[in-house]
This record gives sequence, C-alpha cells and structure tokens, in this order.
Amino acid sequence: MLAGPASSVTVQSSLGGIDTAEVILTGPGSINDTPAFTPPVANAGLPQDVFIDTLVELSAVASTGIISDFSWVQFGVDADGNTVAISNPNSSNISFNFPNTVNAPIPLAFQVTVTGPGGVSSASVVVSPVAAPPVIPTITRAEAKDVATEG
Repeated sequence: MLAGPASSVTVQSSLGGIDTAEVILTGPGSINDTPAFTPPVANAGLPQDVFIDTLVELSAVASTGIISDFSWVQFGVDADGNTVAISNPNSSNISFNFPNTVNAPIPLAFQVTVTGPGGVSSASVVVSPVAAPPVIPTITRAEAKDVATEG
C-alpha cells in the first residue's frame, strides 16, 4: 500500500482542550496512488480498398490512452453529393454501405475523434479508396458451343 505525505489535524473542543494528531493517507485514492494521466490518441486504422455496394467496417480500437468517447464523421460527399449513413457513430467500430454512385466513384474520408477526461481529444482520418470491381468473364452461347465441340 502506498502512503502519501504526513499531515496533521488539530482539534479544539468547546471546553478549550486542544489535541494535534498526525494523519497519513494510504490506499487507493491517496495522493501517491493516482495513476498518471494518459491523454487519448486517436487511430482510425489503415485505408481499405472497398468495392461499390459493399459493407465497409472501420475501427478505432487501436486508439490509446484514457478514452471516454468516440465520435465518427464523414468528410465530404460521394460523387452524387450524398453522405453515407454511419452505424454507431459514437462507438469504436462503425460500418456503412459504400454507395453505388451514378457518377464516377470517389474515395470517402472519415474522421474519428476520441475524447478523454477533462475534454482532452485527438482526431485521426482514414480514407476508403474505391477498388476496381472484380472482372467476371462472360461467354456467349456460341462461344460455349465452340468450346464444347473443340473438347
């Protein structure tokens, strides 16, 4: 058990008696037992290549320090001028559906702000670039017939 500095308390009764006693604070909550304050440092994670019309998950669990609140916001809009609906914007993990835009898809940026005791905060930004969709080969019936007769 840790002990704090010694102090004294003097008590005087209504009848005129005086007594002084030394007081030593010990245990959890004493002056020397207070943990050092660790300010929050936000970490929005690494950029992820995402596909149009897919669920995207972002995480700030790598943030450090004493954190009491998370807050996610989207920077900018998609190519059609829309924002996405973020699920659980006040938690360490969020998700949203990457929009299928009419115009050319653009990367979306998100910022997480973590807040600690006394309102101390830190922010981090992550960008979700759009990946090219996988190429799925198509074959016509005529091509399939040619392949079948060759084999």
